[in-house]
Amino acid sequence: MSHTIPGYLTSAELRTKARAKLGQTPQPDARDAHATEAMGVLYELAAAPDTAADALALLHELQVHQVELELLAEAQVAIRAQLEADLARQQQLYDCAPVGYFTLDAQGHLMELNLTGAQQLGVDREAVLGQRLDDQLSPMDGASLRALLARIAQGDATQAATHLTLAGGAHGSRRVCASAQVDPQAGQILLTFTDWPTP
Repeated sequence: MSHTIPGYLTSAELRTKARAKLGQTPQPDARDAHATEAMGVLYELAAAPDTAADALALLHELQVHQVELELLAEAQVAIRAQLEADLARQQQLYDCAPVGYFTLDAQGHLMELNLTGAQQLGVDREAVLGQRLDDQLSPMDGASLRALLARIAQGDATQAATHLTLAGGAHGSRRVCASAQVDPQAGQILLTFTDWPTP
């Protein structure tokens, strides 16, 4: 993902672009009634000899500022569109990854899982949220998963792995390598299921 967000302008670039655009559209935007009224007062002051110089300078500065705000709004729309596209792409990469991704709380309840993980378990993703992951496994594999999560939760290891046999899924029984580690920011457990080739 790019670190430079398209559409972002520095203050100097914004002012230069605003002045250039103002040269093309010298009249104030009439869409805002209050702004139009204020501009009208300034135009009247600009027409009076005693206040003309100051009013014209202020009027020009306000026009430049108005165009700056319009350019900022355009840039924000472009930035938002880029961020939404990036988010959609990351969601697609998460869901379609060749491994199952799971986020568990400290008690082993499923907080999040990707589509691959749901397919590995043979379940509907939304239906299992909030349930314990070990309930989706055989008693023996459930015990192996609980032992793995306990080692992580107790701080005995920053990462740990074990092998499990999943009974669900469109492909029937499958062997997976379950790897887990703690998410230091959220305090949750991150878990992956990677298909393990059968000999």
